[in-house]
Amino acid sequence: MKFSLTTNYFGASRIPSTADNTLANQRAEISKEFFVMNFQATKKFKIWEAYIGVENMLGTRQMDPIIGVDDPFGQEFDASLVWGPLMGQVGYAGIRLKLKNK
Repeated sequence: MKFSLTTNYFGASRIPSTADNTLANQRAEISKEFFVMNFQATKKFKIWEAYIGVENMLGTRQMDPIIGVDDPFGQEFDASLVWGPLMGQVGYAGIRLKLKNK
């Protein structure tokens, strides 16, 4: 059985200013710092492997990443200020088959 745990640290970073937007569409000019942890377990068999895993184990999410989502053709609409994960925890499972090379 093989196990893999990966941890990534993302420090605070500058974000373009939204100070000219209406108050509801303003965002902080510095992102939060956060960790993303991923885990996978793999069991090997003769000609195949089974695996399960979890991505973003801590469930870190950027809330409200799109500015002006209710008015996509408006002056303040902006989908470019994504700085963190948009989805929480994600689980997965699968198999790998090993085919012989000739």
